[in-house]
Amino acid sequence: MADQLGVQFFTDAKAQFESAARWRWVVVALIAYLHAGLVLPFAVDTRDKAAVERQLADNRTAESALKPVTEAANKLADGVNKAKDQVAADLKARLVERFQRLGKAIAALAALDPARAEGDEGAAVFASPQQPQMQQAPPQDPSALPPMDPKLRRQVVEAAKTPGLVPPDLQSYIDKEVIGPPFESANEAWAKSAAAFAQGRTTIAEVIGKAKPAAPAAAPDLDRLAEALKTLGEQVRTLQFKPPSGQTWWRTLRGKDDTIVAMTSGFMAQVGDVTASQAALQTLTAQIGKLVSENKEAAAKLNDTLADLDKRAAELQGQLGEIGAPLKVVSFKLAEIAPLLPLIVAAVLAAIATWTAEGLRRMTLAAALVGGKDDAPVVHAWLRAAAGGSRVQIAWVELVVAIASIAWVLAAAWTVTSLPPPVLTPPVLTAIAVVGVVGARAYHWSRADEAATVGAFGTLRAAG
Repeated sequence: MADQLGVQFFTDAKAQFESAARWRWVVVALIAYLHAGLVLPFAVDTRDKAAVERQLADNRTAESALKPVTEAANKLADGVNKAKDQVAADLKARLVERFQRLGKAIAALAALDPARAEGDEGAAVFASPQQPQMQQAPPQDPSALPPMDPKLRRQVVEAAKTPGLVPPDLQSYIDKEVIGPPFESANEAWAKSAAAFAQGRTTIAEVIGKAKPAAPAAAPDLDRLAEALKTLGEQVRTLQFKPPSGQTWWRTLRGKDDTIVAMTSGFMAQVGDVTASQAALQTLTAQIGKLVSENKEAAAKLNDTLADLDKRAAELQGQLGEIGAPLKVVSFKLAEIAPLLPLIVAAVLAAIATWTAEGLRRMTLAAALVGGKDDAPVVHAWLRAAAGGSRVQIAWVELVVAIASIAWVLAAAWTVTSLPPPVLTPPVLTAIAVVGVVGARAYHWSRADEAATVGAFGTLRAAG
C-alpha cells in the first residue's frame, strides 16, 4: 500500500516538475527579452536623451548669453556711428551756413565805399535783426558772425576791386571767427558722445565676461569683439575735428565734405572691425540656434522611442501575467523597473532555482516511500536523472549554472549603469542580487544532491 502511494506521489511530483521545467525556459526567455530587447535599448536611449538634453541646455545657455552681447555691440556701434554722422553733418551745415553769411557780408561791404564800410553803415552789416520789444528774446544764433573791425572792413572793400585777393587779416578772421566756432562745437559734442561710448564699452565688457563661461565655443569671437571695441574706444577718445591749413578746402562744398571724411576715415575703419566681429558672433549665434532646433528634434525622437519601449514592456507584462496572475499588478514602467534589472534577473533566477529545488524535494520524499523491487529501480532512476546524474556531475553543473547566473546579473548591472539609481546604490543592489543567486543555487544544489543520493541508494540513511 505504501509503495503504491509512493509511486502515485512520485508520479504527481514528476508531472509538476516537468511542467515547471518547461515554464522556466519560457520565463528565462521573457526575462532575456526584457534585458536585451527593452532595458538595454531603454538605457542607451535614456543616456542619449540625457546627453542631448545637456547639450540642449548648454546651447540654450550659450544662445541666451550671446544675445545680449550682440544686441549691446549693435547698439554701441550704431550709437557711435550715428553720433559721428550727426556731429559731421552739424559741422558741415554750420560751416556752409557761416560761409554763406560771410559771402553775403562781403558782398554788402563791397557795395560800400571804404569810408562808409569803416563806419556805422559797415558795422550794421553784422548787426542782428531788430526784434519787437514785447517779443520774447530769440535764442542765440549759432551761425551768427562776429563783426569785423573797421580796418578789416576797409580792406575787404579795397580787395573786392581785385578778384581772388584775400587780405591776410581776412584769412585770420575766417580761421578764428568763421571756421573755429563750428569745430569747437563739434569737438564738444563729440566729447559727450565719447563719454557715453566709454560707459557703454564698460557695460559690454561685463556682458562679454559673463558670456564667456556660458559659451566657451564663442570665446575667440568674443575676444576679437572685445579687442575691436577697445581699439574703437581709443579712436573715439582721440578723434578730433581740426581744420586743415590753407584756403582751398573751404572754398567749395566738395572740399568741406572731403575734409570731414578724411577726419573720420580711421574711425570708420575701426567701426568696420566691430561690425565684422558682430557678424561673426551673429553667425555663431545662428549656428547655435540651429543646434537647439536639432537637439529638440532629437529629444522628441528619443521620447517617441522610449514611449514605444514602454508599450512593449506593457505587452511583456501581459505575457508574464499569463504565467503568474500576481505579475499582472506589477508595474512595468521601464523608468521604474529598468534600474532594478539586476535584482529582477536575480529574483527570477533564484525563483527558478528554488522552484526546481522544491520539485526535486517532493520527488525525493515520494521516492523514499517506494520500496518495491519492481517500482523502486525505475523511480530511483527517474529521480537521479531529474537531479542531474551523479553527485559530481551535479556539483559541476551547479557551479557552471551559478557562474552563468552571476555573469547575467553583472551584465544586467552594467546595462543600467547610466540610469539614475533607485534607493540603494548600484554596487549594493548588485551585491544583494549576487548573494540571492548564490543562495538559491546552493539550496538547489543541496536538494539535487539529496535527490541523487536517494536515487543511488534508495534512502538518505543508506547514503550516509
